[in-house]
Order: sequence, then C-alpha cells, then structure tokens
Amino acid sequence: MAREYSNVEMDNKIEVKKNNKNDAKTSLNLDYENNKINQRKRVCSYCSISIRQNDPWKLYWDSIILGFAIFNSITIPLVLSFEEINETLYANNFFVVVDLMSNIFFIVDIYFQMNTTYYDSDGEEIFQKSKIRKNYLFSSFTIDLLSSLPIEILFPGNVLRVLNVLKIIRVLRLTAIINKMNVDEETKSLLRMAQLIFDLVLVMHIVGSLWHGICKVKQLWIPPLDWVHAG
Repeated sequence: MAREYSNVEMDNKIEVKKNNKNDAKTSLNLDYENNKINQRKRVCSYCSISIRQNDPWKLYWDSIILGFAIFNSITIPLVLSFEEINETLYANNFFVVVDLMSNIFFIVDIYFQMNTTYYDSDGEEIFQKSKIRKNYLFSSFTIDLLSSLPIEILFPGNVLRVLNVLKIIRVLRLTAIINKMNVDEETKSLLRMAQLIFDLVLVMHIVGSLWHGICKVKQLWIPPLDWVHAG
C-alpha cells in the first residue's frame, strides 16, 4: 500500500509539473499577445490623433490655411488668365516656395480634417473616427484632395491646372474662424462686414481675370456688330 501510494503521489507530482508548464506557456503567450496589442496601440496613437472642433490650436491652424487660401485666391486667377504674369511668377523662387508650401499644408490639412470632431444635426459633438471620416469623405474631401495636388509640378502647362481654382474654396473657412473667435459680437459683426467686402473684391477679381482670358482667346473685346448693320 505504501508503495502504491508513493506511485500515485509521484504521478500527481508529474501532473502538477505538466500543468505548471502549461500555465507558464499560456501566460507567456498572453504576455506576448498583450505586448503586440500595446505596440499596435502605440503605433495607432502616433498615426491617429483627435482634434476637438473648438480647440484653440485648431483655430490657429485654420488661420494658416486661410492665409494660403487668400494667397491662392489672388495669384491663381492671374496665373490662369495672364501668360506674362504666369511666367514672371514661376520665375520667382519665393513664389514657387510659397506655392509648394501651400500644397504641403493643404495635404496635411486633409489628415487633420479626418481626425477632427464635428457636430451633428442635434448639436452633439461626434468623436467616433469612423463617423468623422465618413462625414468628411462625403463632404469636402474630393475638393480638398484635388486642390492639394501640385498640378504645376506634375503637369506643367497642362489644362489640368484649372483645378487650382478649387484652392480658392478654402477661403470659405473664414466664416468658421470668425464664429470661433473669442471676441464680442460687435467685433464679430465688423469682421463679417470686412469678410463681405473681401468676398465682393474676390469675385470681381476672378470675373475680371476670367473676362481677360476669354477676350484673349477670341482676340476681341466686343462682340461682332454684323447683326446691327444687317438690321
């Protein structure tokens, strides 16, 4: 009996050792999986950020984008309509650098917009990344992407440079910037009046440049008067 008991005891010890080894392997596997998950989370935290819609930092960034948009709204109509101005500007290194920087900032802005919260129709701020990106993809993503391409570098002299006009649309961000400013309503009203004057000047600038381009192609400033003499 004593010998049988000792054999049973030895078997139990062997089973316990096997179980301990299995438990150790399981814990090692769990630790390995947890480390992989943590590494993925770190990578995701580096490549994905969350920006609040009313974050003060976002206001400064939008102001920089607006500055580049105003620069483009002045130069693009001139470049498209006046060949002389086009050649002069692109021969200037400062203009080329600023134009390239605007494209880089616009591309970075696409990434920021994909990670910026928004308010739904109920006034609730949405933080879910899937909803944020879906909302952006179905709103202004296409225009932002096309306006961020360096057309003059990729296709110099090509008709596709007309797509640069889309960069002017970013000027509309001025309305949101004024609304987010931490100033009194009287100051905001003055800023909105200044915005209205700027919009009118911008429209006249675009129409004037467009009219010059049309007349340059037709080589006429007035339509033919044959119908007057025929009558």
